[in-house]
Amino acid sequence: MSFGFSVGDFIAVGRLVLNLYNACKDAPGEFREINGELSSLHIILCDLAEQALDPTSLLIPLGRMEPVLGRIETLLRDYVREEQAGQKAATVLAAHETDDAVSWKQVEMDLLTEGISQEDFEKHRDRIK
Repeated sequence: MSFGFSVGDFIAVGRLVLNLYNACKDAPGEFREINGELSSLHIILCDLAEQALDPTSLLIPLGRMEPVLGRIETLLRDYVREEQAGQKAATVLAAHETDDAVSWKQVEMDLLTEGISQEDFEKHRDRIK
């Protein structure tokens, strides 16, 4: 993950929380509130560990699982900045807003010029849109 944690970290912390929960579940009343909090924390950590394994999760940056898609995203963001500044014709914005075939062809040509292969463009076309 981009912030320095791995799936194993979530699992390890989840196990620790579960062990604490089990140790406190039969404790006197003053520990009941912390027991509920530990239970909630365990559920959240288990969910985070599952999401970290899912390549479609929002926790996974695009470029981490698919470097080409991350490169395309970076290029498109740069193009949009240039278009908004008036330094480049508005092909990316037009393609996105109107789904214009001519604009999409220009976006494709721009990406090919930057070294993105035709195969990669076609593979990621739906995600680019």
